[in-house]
Amino acid sequence: MKKKILYSVFIFAMLSSFLLADGRFITADTLPAKAKTFLSTYFPKIDIVHAEQDRDSYEVNLKNGVEVEFMKNGEWESVDGKYQAIPTGFIPSAVLNAVKKAYPKASIIKVDKDWGGFDIELDNRMELKVAANGTIHEAEYDD
Repeated sequence: MKKKILYSVFIFAMLSSFLLADGRFITADTLPAKAKTFLSTYFPKIDIVHAEQDRDSYEVNLKNGVEVEFMKNGEWESVDGKYQAIPTGFIPSAVLNAVKKAYPKASIIKVDKDWGGFDIELDNRMELKVAANGTIHEAEYDD
């Protein structure tokens, strides 16, 4: 009998971890406070059409097509405009200034946090790796 109970608990734990690893749908009100503040600040009045929680992150799809990924604590990790310009107020000014100086007519359509910097995609098909201090380390054309 003990073996059956332990086996059942083990199976339940394994299934639960698989479900969380693959993500589960959540409502917007269950997002971390930082994520809610980010969305209301930079994407006001744009409805959330899909929100999902994984083991250590959240993914939110907005009605305008933008996809935002958050870390477990609610800090943004990635903002993907899906080929449309995104707001930039959350990007550090040193990074934003470097991008604007190098590509003054381009708009940022995607930004990902990376170790010590950011991966940025522009609407002119340039992909940049920019350090937190604003130094552009790599720029390549995405053909």
